[in-house]
Amino acid sequence: MLPENLKHWLNSLDSTWGLSIQVFTIVLLTLLLDFIVRKVLDSLYNKLKLTETPWDDSLVEAVRRPASLLIWVIGIFLAAELIRHDTNEAIFGYVKPVRDIAVIYGIAWF
Repeated sequence: MLPENLKHWLNSLDSTWGLSIQVFTIVLLTLLLDFIVRKVLDSLYNKLKLTETPWDDSLVEAVRRPASLLIWVIGIFLAAELIRHDTNEAIFGYVKPVRDIAVIYGIAWF
């Protein structure tokens, strides 16, 4: 589906540029997903404010910030995993434990 010159250009990128583009794409998609989830939750919250029960409002309000945190944690750590596979730095050995702790924190925060 891509034009031949674009395919050739993408294939000719060295690993550093290819990795940079992949990391940038992951962060951009993370930003987009966070934006969409925020808008959906805002819309849902506005509709649920019209109901008489306070529990549905509270549930949506409680999920807003932890959902955003979890989206960013997963996105950033996916990008970090890509970088870890390209380098052999010791610091990237902490990626999985920190991600697990952040996910548990987000779930507990909810």
